[in-house]
Formats: sequence, structure tokens, C-alpha cells
Amino acid sequence: MSLQKMEMVNMVGRIDQLDRIARKIVLASSVQMVNAFDEIKNNHFSILKASRNVGAVIDYSNIHPYQSTKDLAKVEEQLLSLANMLGITYTVKRQYDAGDYSFTETAQTVNKLYRTLSAQMKKYEQLQKDLAKIEHLKKYFVNIKDIDILLSDVVNMQYIRMRIGKIAKNNIDQLKKYYSRISAIVLKVNEDKDFQYIMIFYPEYVHNEVERLLKYTHFHELVTDFNFEEKPGEIWKAILAHQKTMQKKLDQLKAAIEQFTKEYRHDLNKFYSRLCLEYEVEQLKSYVVCSNSFFYLTGWVPVQKKDTLEKLLADYPEDLSIVFKKKEKEKGPVHSLMENFRSRIVRPLLHRF
Repeated sequence: MSLQKMEMVNMVGRIDQLDRIARKIVLASSVQMVNAFDEIKNNHFSILKASRNVGAVIDYSNIHPYQSTKDLAKVEEQLLSLANMLGITYTVKRQYDAGDYSFTETAQTVNKLYRTLSAQMKKYEQLQKDLAKIEHLKKYFVNIKDIDILLSDVVNMQYIRMRIGKIAKNNIDQLKKYYSRISAIVLKVNEDKDFQYIMIFYPEYVHNEVERLLKYTHFHELVTDFNFEEKPGEIWKAILAHQKTMQKKLDQLKAAIEQFTKEYRHDLNKFYSRLCLEYEVEQLKSYVVCSNSFFYLTGWVPVQKKDTLEKLLADYPEDLSIVFKKKEKEKGPVHSLMENFRSRIVRPLLHRF
């Protein structure tokens, strides 16, 4: 940061050029903004000197503060979500902001990429859940797959009910204590460090008692779309085949997401840099006033940056008017501490983290 002599600048231009001009001013770190409405109200705005902009003079009576219509928070949320889903981080780089571009188009592209990746991630997460369910289902059949009996004969018994599920090991003693008092058979088919996986067979007439017992011992009943009509061995083969199909889909989707990351990582970083710049641009534009067709901008410019600013905006249409004036007594700063680009761009987003 450095101490610099300043002069006042007034700008008038067409409203459709405001974004591009504001962006160049921010990137150049050349203007310390002043509220244009106050300048105009106090007759300090050199609007009448902008003789080329006759339309702006005529439209002068319709001025009002600039009102932003951009939903930057939504774009930021989508970009951060994209980074989280892809496991990447952004780096703000000035070169990504060079040249003219439409931030509206940038926001539309971000939205499209967000919707595309969100749909893929939703499928990916669902496949992971489905595979976890298959792994869970395998625990019930891995040790009974060689039993040569149709499960449909068991499931459809007229007076006997069958329940399949798991129960926490610390509840097993309670289960044993109570089911020994009723006509029921509990068959353990597997276990892990936390649960025992069981089949329960009981007569129809003790159904209510069994229901109370299972509820009391926090029994987790198996819920699956698999048909239990075949022999355990056939069901086991169907489970493995389904698992293989699901795993193939998961691998394909993972490859597609990795390709998405490779293809769009650079663009996403560029869009994030533009978003950071856009927050600064919107902050600058909060000092601007507008009419139906024109904008009115004022601020302090370091003397040594006057030529740079004029050259920066030299390629804009003739209806952009720039008027410099030296400091008047008791008005505004003679000097200013100007911030560098990184400080100006990153500062508006710091409070969000």
C-alpha cells in the first residue's frame, strides 16, 4: 500500500456498458468510489461538461440509486458445492478476469454444470447405498447358501411365520430370556462385531407376543426387494450378479465424474475468480446512480493513474464521457492508501468463510 495524490473523476455512460467499465476500474484498482447521488445533489457532478452525452443530460432528471439484480449468493453456493463434490479448491487469479465477458452467461454455465454434476452425484450416492444394502443382504445368505430347500416352502407355511433381521449383541440375552418362554425358534445365520443376524420361526397364535419381544429388543427386520421364492443358493447367485452389475455402473459413473473434473476444473476456477471480482464490481456499483439509459459514476483517482484509466477506457464508445477535476477546498481526500488487486478481490468474500 502507498500514499498517492488524488483527483476527482466523473463518468457518464450507457447503462449497458456499466458492468464492463466497472470491471476494468476494479481490476485497475484506480478509483476510490464516492456516492454519485450525493455529488449530484450537492452540484459537484460535472454532468454539464459532458457535452457529447446530450442524452445523459436530458435523462438527468430520472436518476435513482443503482439496484443489483444479480444473485451472486446462488452462484457462490453452486461453485462451492461443485468444489465440495469434486474435492477441489479454488485459487483466485487475475488473468481469469482479463477481457470482456458476460457474468450472466458465466452464471448460466455454472448453473448448468451444477445441475449436471448434482444429477451424477445423486446417482453415484444412490448406487453406493444400494451396494451397501447388497453387502448387508449377503450376510444373511453366505452361511445358508448350500441349504437345499425352497425358501418359498418356509415363507408360505400356513401356521408358521418367519422373520429375518438383526439384533444388537447386547440385546441377545434379553431375546433368549423371553423367547424361551414361548414357542419360537431363533436361528443365528451370521454375526459381526455389533450384531447377530437371525431367522425367527414361530406359530401364528403367538404373533402378538413375538412382536412385543422384537420391539423390546430393538429387532431390525430385513427389508429387501429380492424374491425369497428360490433356494438359498439361487438367491446367493442372484445377489452376486446384481452386485456385479451395480458395481459396474458405479465404476462407470466414477469415471464420468473424474472426466468432468478434468474437463471443467480450469473453467470452475476461472468462474470462481470472476465471482470474486463480481462481488467487488457490485460493491463499486453501489456508489453509482442510474437513469433509464445512463449511469453516473464518481470517485477519486491517483494522479499518476489518470492516463492509465483513460487508456483503459479508450476503446469504449464516444458516449462514455470522463471528466477530471482537481480537489476543491474542504472536499474529499488529497491522498489515499490504495489496495492491491488480491486484497480488493478477496476481501468481499472473507466474511462468508
